[in-house]
Amino acid sequence: MWQPPTDPPPGPHYGSQTPVPPRDLGRIISSAFEVYGKSFRQLLPTAAALAVPMQLVLQLWTHSLFPPEEIQKLVAGQSDPAAMLASVKGALLRVGWSLLFATVVGGVMGALVQAALLRAAAQVLVGQEVSVGGSVSWGLAHLWPVIWVSLAVGVATAAGYVLLLVPGIILSGCFVVAVPAVVVEGRRGLDAMSRSWELVKGHWWHAFLTSLVAGLILGFGVGLFSGFFSALKAHWVLVMAVDIAASAVFTPFATLVAVLLYVDLRVRKEGLTAEVFSQQVVALG
Repeated sequence: MWQPPTDPPPGPHYGSQTPVPPRDLGRIISSAFEVYGKSFRQLLPTAAALAVPMQLVLQLWTHSLFPPEEIQKLVAGQSDPAAMLASVKGALLRVGWSLLFATVVGGVMGALVQAALLRAAAQVLVGQEVSVGGSVSWGLAHLWPVIWVSLAVGVATAAGYVLLLVPGIILSGCFVVAVPAVVVEGRRGLDAMSRSWELVKGHWWHAFLTSLVAGLILGFGVGLFSGFFSALKAHWVLVMAVDIAASAVFTPFATLVAVLLYVDLRVRKEGLTAEVFSQQVVALG
């Protein structure tokens, strides 16, 4: 259960309610590890029920388009220029299909994972019990608001990267808590993005670096295990299974960081108290 320190430093709060102290990057990361360690049995089944099917679909689709033998032929090259050109064209076409599939299917399934896990993480922080069925049902019921916000954030950020690298980086930090605002506060569309923008204002580096570190830990954790088995030249099925399992294990940690960052930004901007946050989480249903 997430609790403020017994003797928190003075800060803004509502009346006699318990103030929550702000957390720096290190404290947010360490708190995420601490909470995950205590709630592992609640969060992992939810992640496994959602992240595993998503990763399985995406990886099987990718493997069907890019079987190992085809990749080896392409890397090795061919003596016939015409055959080589045909192989390259075929590979580019498969890349296009793969990206389209990942964008559509992965986007929808990824939004479901975000909605369900963000709610579960918020519940864990205030000491509520988490059930797989309840998380999945809630995620399905609130799927479209999360999809639209995720899509809008993705388009805005991608446009920033295309126009110039720096605007994309800036926007990725500004909208980092847009989806948590959808889940916890019931914000919608541009309102959720505006909410994230206001919360991050004045704390951009804090928000950006915290999300970056969480992403690096997630990527390193997943890559470490799958890379190890790849280095052993294990069968692709085993490598895929390890990659999917590692993703299910590390994704709840990244989700906890997102919620803790969202809470921390509200503490810094609004003096959010533990009681107010608990009431909002209970109201999620």
